[in-house]
Amino acid sequence: MGGRIFHVLPTSYYTTEDADGDGSQSFTLVVHNNSGAWISVDIDRSTGVVPTGHIPDGETRALTEMLQLYANYRNRVTRWRPGRMNIAGNAGGQILFSVPEDAFDIFLEVEVRG
Repeated sequence: MGGRIFHVLPTSYYTTEDADGDGSQSFTLVVHNNSGAWISVDIDRSTGVVPTGHIPDGETRALTEMLQLYANYRNRVTRWRPGRMNIAGNAGGQILFSVPEDAFDIFLEVEVRG
């Protein structure tokens, strides 16, 4: 997946078994900001929206939560950054995804380019 705003890195994956043996299912999002300005990324999932907060240009932020918060729901990752008159907007910057029924752990690593 690619585009002007998001680039999903090939390190992203999902597993169908408990690879680390801890018995917990997790969703991890890693965001690399290479957009030229600060960004904020919101994850809209079953129990509401969780924001990353401002991520300065050139920095990385990670978030890990229970996978159950994402199951049976159409999830959305939205990027916000300053636009005209320095007012934050998303300019259509979003990723939509569903959690596969057989998923045990999901790791989504993205680079924000715009």
